Amino acid sequence: MKPLRFNWCLSYLTLGQVWDVNLQRNEKILRDIIIVAQGVTALEDIKQVREFWHTFELELVGFQNKCKTIKGWDDLFSKLKEHINSVAAMKLSPYF
Repeated sequence: MKPLRFNWCLSYLTLGQVWDVNLQRNEKILRDIIIVAQGVTALEDIKQVREFWHTFELELVGFQNKCKTIKGWDDLFSKLKEHINSVAAMKLSPYF
């Protein structure tokens, strides 16, 4: 709000107030704000990925009373693929 020189109460923000900012005239400022917000979101994504793998536990099941095998490979690889894609996308961010 400071770069736009507006003092809004976010709990009562209306579309009309946003429209009054003259979005075209302030396009560069708004783009800069969006870039910073995307960087913050990427940092939150990294925290979620880290938290998931720090607390993840493999589910082991007995196999013929000889050894244990990992149960749920499909879910494990699906989550791993999702997180690899997220991290790869974050790598393109200027906040990498």
